[in-house]
Amino acid sequence: SRSSSCYCIVCCSFVNELQKNQKKLWAEKALSSNHSFAIGQCHYCGMGTETNRKKAFDFFEIGANEGDELSQDWLGHCYYYSQGCVRDYAKAFY
Repeated sequence: SRSSSCYCIVCCSFVNELQKNQKKLWAEKALSSNHSFAIGQCHYCGMGTETNRKKAFDFFEIGANEGDELSQDWLGHCYYYSQGCVRDYAKAFY
């Protein structure tokens, strides 16, 4: 079984940048740098934010559409285990 926290370490550098008056700037920087996977992991694991599997799924989908392999892997994980979406085995193995 896959550990839901195995990739949370990716978020550490991003979470360290979160300051009350810098959240908007940080988010814009992360989104403009194609860091959809890392943001998805933060939402999936609750690193620097509340756990929200739907938001995680959305960011994994963005990264997957950009060709990011980790995002594609985790999007499949979400589909397989019904995390933030309706279970769909066909999409899980696409």
